[in-house]
Amino acid sequence: MATLVSPARVPVHFPLRRSALAAFRTEGARLSLFVPTTVIAEVNQPVELAVTFGDCSERFALLGKVRWRPVAGQAPQLGVEFEGPAKLPVAAMIAFCAGRPLEVGTAGKSRFQVTIPCRIRAGSRTLTGQVTDLSATGLYVAAPERSRIKASQELRVQLEPRWLGLKGEWVDVKVVWLGDKLGHAGFGARFSGPRSEYLPVIKKYLPVE
Repeated sequence: MATLVSPARVPVHFPLRRSALAAFRTEGARLSLFVPTTVIAEVNQPVELAVTFGDCSERFALLGKVRWRPVAGQAPQLGVEFEGPAKLPVAAMIAFCAGRPLEVGTAGKSRFQVTIPCRIRAGSRTLTGQVTDLSATGLYVAAPERSRIKASQELRVQLEPRWLGLKGEWVDVKVVWLGDKLGHAGFGARFSGPRSEYLPVIKKYLPVE
């Protein structure tokens, strides 16, 4: 068994989605997940869980902190707790495992299917993608180079860029979850920054209420 160096990536595989649901625990505002793994980690060590399932191709990246580790004779697993914004991708995974459509996800507003070409600025890299659904609080971006994106990463997304990246409005977002949706690999994100800044940019793409 390998000893992790903090922060660490921990591969986690559940044979079935419902087995992942059974591994969640809630206690007041605390949200925890008990994951099967032979990797050794220390209590309070931050970890990134790379979650896969045996009955589907979805993948989730969850950021948390180790709160429990087994003692001698117990099954090899870790208890990982999630706090603050880190709960959002966990909630998306719970919704998925429970059979709630990812089109709904954890969004507080209705999502609408769209087709909006976009550019994604991730640090010094610029990637191409397509917004495939949108709400007043977030969006899903189909991105062929999703492997360059990380959970909780802050990004800038340019909607409908023109030749050489001219024109096109920018919005700031924070990645909530990574996974496939409607046959496309990509990521779900929430808008960050003042609502007064991003809402005028996306308003033209949303149905008139």
